[in-house]
Amino acid sequence: MSQPPAARWSWTVVGALAACVLASLGAQSAPAAMISAGLSSTTYAAEWYSPWSGVGVQSSSNGVVSGDGIAAHSSASVSPGTGSTTANAAAVYGGLGISLGQNGLYSALAGQQIKSQSEAYASFRDDNVVVSEDGKGAGDLGMFTANYLVDSSFLGEIAAAITNPASSFEIIIAYRIEVLIGDLRPGFDAHDVVYEGQWSIDASSGAVEEMAAVMVDDAEIAFEYGAPLTIAAAVYSSMYLVGTGPVTADVEAALALGPTFQWLGVTDLPGPADLESDNNMDWTGAVDVPAGGPIGLLMVAGMMTFNRRRSATGR
Repeated sequence: MSQPPAARWSWTVVGALAACVLASLGAQSAPAAMISAGLSSTTYAAEWYSPWSGVGVQSSSNGVVSGDGIAAHSSASVSPGTGSTTANAAAVYGGLGISLGQNGLYSALAGQQIKSQSEAYASFRDDNVVVSEDGKGAGDLGMFTANYLVDSSFLGEIAAAITNPASSFEIIIAYRIEVLIGDLRPGFDAHDVVYEGQWSIDASSGAVEEMAAVMVDDAEIAFEYGAPLTIAAAVYSSMYLVGTGPVTADVEAALALGPTFQWLGVTDLPGPADLESDNNMDWTGAVDVPAGGPIGLLMVAGMMTFNRRRSATGR
C-alpha cells in the first residue's frame, strides 16, 4: 500500500521521539537525556487523500519563548474540508501541556484513503539546579525526594457511516513522557524514566472512549551541596486518523487535557537548605499551572472545542 509523503520535520528531537512513539508500534526507547536545554514546543498537523500525488495540507509551528523565558507555546491547524486537525503545545519550567484534536466530518470515496495526523512536543530542562545551605559545600552529600505528576487523558468519539465491508475508520493515539532528575555525573544514580502508551478506536464500536493514565510519582535523589542537578521533562503525543472508503466519519477526539507533566516539589530536603537555579526558579515547592497561563488556556480550549461539538451534534 502506498503511503503519503513523510512529514517534513524541522526539528531533530521531535523526529527522534516520533520514531520512538511510532514504534510502540515497535521501536526502541530513546534516553531522556536527549531533552534539550531550556524551553521548547513544536507542533505539526496534516491531512492527505490517496493517491498521494502531492503533500496534502500541512501546517507546522515552532514554539516561541516569551516573557523572560517563562513559556514556550506553539500551535498548528489544518481545515481543508469539513474536518479540522489541530495540535497545540506549551511549556513552562516544571509544567508541560499538550492538546491534539480531530474534529468534524472526514470522508473518503470508494477505493480512496484519508489520513490525518496531529503531533506535538513540549519540553523543559534546567541543568543548573543547586542545593545550598550555610556551612555546607563540596563533598557534603544528601538526599531528597522529588515529586511530580504525569497525566495523559483521552476523550473521543467516532460516528462513521461505513457503506462497504472493506471500508474502515480508525484513530490511533500514542504518547511518551520522559522525566530526568538528578546529578548526571558518574557515581550518582539519576532518575531517568519514560511513561508511554498507545490506544486505538475503531469506528465499528461507535462508543465514546475515555482513557487516562494519571500518576503521582516520586524519586529519591542523591546530591552534593553546590553541585548542579538537572530537572527536565518532555512529552511527545500523536493522533492518527486512517480511513478507507467509501466512508464518512463524524469525529470528535481530543488528547491530553492535562497538564501532561507538573512538578510537585520536594520533600525530605535536609535542614534549611534551598533548591534553586540561576534562572530564578525555586524548585522546592510545587509549580503552579494557573488557569490563565499558557498551559491552562490550552487545556481549556481543547475541552471547550470538544464540548461545543458534542452540544451541536446533540450527543
